[in-house]
This record gives sequence, C-alpha cells and structure tokens, in this order.
Amino acid sequence: MKVRYFADTDTMPIQLSATPVAETRDLDEDTLLDLDVHGNICAITIEHASRRANAPHFSLHSSQSEGAERSWVARPKLDGSGRASVRCPSATRL
Repeated sequence: MKVRYFADTDTMPIQLSATPVAETRDLDEDTLLDLDVHGNICAITIEHASRRANAPHFSLHSSQSEGAERSWVARPKLDGSGRASVRCPSATRL
C-alpha cells in the first residue's frame, strides 16, 4: 500500500496494489475508485483530502492473528513541491 498527499492540489491517492487499472469510477463528486479487469479496487483518490480525510495526518492499524494489533503513526515526508509521501512499512510503530 502506498499513500501520498499532494498539498498543491489537496489530493490523496491511495494505491492498494500495483495491478494495472482497467476502469476508474466516481464514487462521489470527490472520490475516485480505480478498478482492475476483475473489478477489484487498485486505488482510491480523495479530492479535498485535508478537509475530508485529515490529510496528510493519519494512523494505520493492523490486526494480527490471535487478536494482536499493531499501530503506526504516519510521518509524511514533504518534498520541495509540497507533496507528501508515506510508505506504510516505514511508518513509526506505536
């Protein structure tokens, strides 16, 4: 999974898999779903992400077997253009 945030457009694309996109659907006015040839979701794009998804701040929670849970706080890295990028495995574990 790869989550990015573009401050200049206030857009947050969330890539769930590297599968090629066959179709893009509008979920609502500000949310796009990218689907593969089998109809599986490859990516989600959220427009107006700072307002709608508290971008670029978020946390990730992963349930493990036997009820154990791991949590991370994402610490986005901003580049010179105001774009933030976070790869979940490199997030700080709580």
